[in-house]
Amino acid sequence: MAEEKYFQKGISYYQTKRVAETCPFLYRIWMFKELAKVRDEEHLKMDYLQIFRFSLEDRNGKVLQRVEHEQEQPPYKKTYYFEVEENGLQDKIYIIDDGAGYATMIFADEY
Repeated sequence: MAEEKYFQKGISYYQTKRVAETCPFLYRIWMFKELAKVRDEEHLKMDYLQIFRFSLEDRNGKVLQRVEHEQEQPPYKKTYYFEVEENGLQDKIYIIDDGAGYATMIFADEY
């Protein structure tokens, strides 16, 4: 699968080795797409630090992936639910977006 078709042109996307090895591919793509959506569609001033909190939640006997996407300034928070990919994820991931064409995805404990 060609990763290039998922990313916004003009921005370089990076991830740590641990993110690449342990975070499901579809989750990584989704986070970068969510970053672009908030930036472009919601016309929100972007904080350089985007926070994604992943947890698993049981809903009527079905386990779903829960993701809270937030930033501090200006305040933004949205919660999403979707089917679990691979084994799911229970961790916190940051995307650091310098606003100059670079976005880096790291686990919170790597920051």
